[in-house]
Amino acid sequence: MAPDRQCETLSGDGYDGALLSGAGSGQSRWVSSLHYALLADEIHDVKMLLGDQVRATPVGRPLSELPASPFPLYNGTEVNLAPWLPRSAEDCFSLLEIFYSHVDPMIRLVHKPSLTRRLTQYVREAYDLPVQEATDEDDLSRPVPDTTLQTFEPFAFAVFYSAINSLTPDFVFQRFAAEKETLLSQFQTAIELGLGRENFLTTPNIEVLQAFMLLLTCQSREDDMSRTWTLLGLATRIALSQGLHREPSLFLSSNIDVVQIELRRRLWHQICYLDFRSAEARGQEPTIADDDYTTLLPRNVNDEDLIEGSHLGPLYMDLLI
Repeated sequence: MAPDRQCETLSGDGYDGALLSGAGSGQSRWVSSLHYALLADEIHDVKMLLGDQVRATPVGRPLSELPASPFPLYNGTEVNLAPWLPRSAEDCFSLLEIFYSHVDPMIRLVHKPSLTRRLTQYVREAYDLPVQEATDEDDLSRPVPDTTLQTFEPFAFAVFYSAINSLTPDFVFQRFAAEKETLLSQFQTAIELGLGRENFLTTPNIEVLQAFMLLLTCQSREDDMSRTWTLLGLATRIALSQGLHREPSLFLSSNIDVVQIELRRRLWHQICYLDFRSAEARGQEPTIADDDYTTLLPRNVNDEDLIEGSHLGPLYMDLLI
């Protein structure tokens, strides 16, 4: 069966390029020249530009065939992250609740209903839990393709890492029967291996970049921003390649829903914020200037009011006034 080309959209914003996006996939590529973007629309398989190559049983590939991790801190080839999971599914959900209460109010990078659904499906598969009947109000058991969950995996570990990072050592030991530094090292290793496995330097997937930025934000320190300053350059380039520097609502013909629009805004402005902080700490000028992007500020809206798949949603004109 021929691929459904309606699942991918090439859309210009009236400025200097076009965004190639996949419906509901969280994948996007920025094509800086509209001329070449129009030519790209004639290519039969648009997914080739998105880099969405279907992997055939990746876990079963010999280690000699696995690409070396491009992550600058850990050059690993292991693709199975199960050894670094929390000790139980209950711990995973506890860490998610801690993330919502301690981290999310300070670092707005997620859409909570989407993250809850994704993490629930991931935990059920990782721990081989039975699928429960879904309710009418909250369909948490609808299946997600295995390849999509694998791409989500580094982000799941970033959520675990940031949750532990927000707690005191005594609380961590009392609740999870492990030292805080031990769990941080465990989850950081999984994040770095996962980022390497997903080729995060060239990924079109926003969840992979979210994982990288969540790790980078948690590790930034006022007294030493050198590491953050360097790695943030990578994050900025990845974001530019995904077109996060362009306001998504201006791509009128794109299939980006209201959730993806908000996530792209949150992620881009978190990069801008961290760029300013790290530049200030080092006595440098920020890398990102106001004229470098058109992405609007995130909206002051409850996550529950943003419905996945909706292209209507609240109007965005309030940010233009």
